[in-house]
Amino acid sequence: MAETYTTSVIPSNKTYSIESSYRTAINNMDSGAEVRRRLLRFGKRTFTLGYNKKSKANRDTIHDFFVARFGSYEAFWFLDFDSASWYDEYIGRGTGAALTIDLHTKTTTAYAIYVDGVLKTGGGTDYTFVSGGGTAGVDRIAWVNVPAAGTLLTGNLTGFLRIKGRFLNDSWKETHPDVSTRHSFEVSIHEVQW
Repeated sequence: MAETYTTSVIPSNKTYSIESSYRTAINNMDSGAEVRRRLLRFGKRTFTLGYNKKSKANRDTIHDFFVARFGSYEAFWFLDFDSASWYDEYIGRGTGAALTIDLHTKTTTAYAIYVDGVLKTGGGTDYTFVSGGGTAGVDRIAWVNVPAAGTLLTGNLTGFLRIKGRFLNDSWKETHPDVSTRHSFEVSIHEVQW
């Protein structure tokens, strides 16, 4: 999974949305009480990108990428078009050996890194922030004190979010208001587990 969704074709204004969702099991008791259980520790996002009146070349760029992934079959990297703040973002699990780990952001401007909920100190104390250098150009952490195997690594990050995703649907639909030159279509990219 080395491919990255293109950012060279920008979605049209007002046709770009992000939906975050969690899974919760809810049991209604005979007493009227409710018991809830969280099924996902971290939510998943779906990015819906609308492309209106795009050139044939732009349409072909997105369509060819869709076809090469066989619709929703093959996962790929998706880099958000806007920088934002992301709270309690999953980074990974400690291995007890790995000296570096990729963040899920690129061009990160602010960050706080946690190991099992404990804030770690950057600047060479617990880790050093490395701009770029990660998979698909994301930023990275170089550990001074390597987290133990199985520890949960999370962060509050500000930057361009990168997710592992897949197309939500296997089908492609587009409209042709001006058949000769312009194409309109929408794609949804669903985050998959890490």
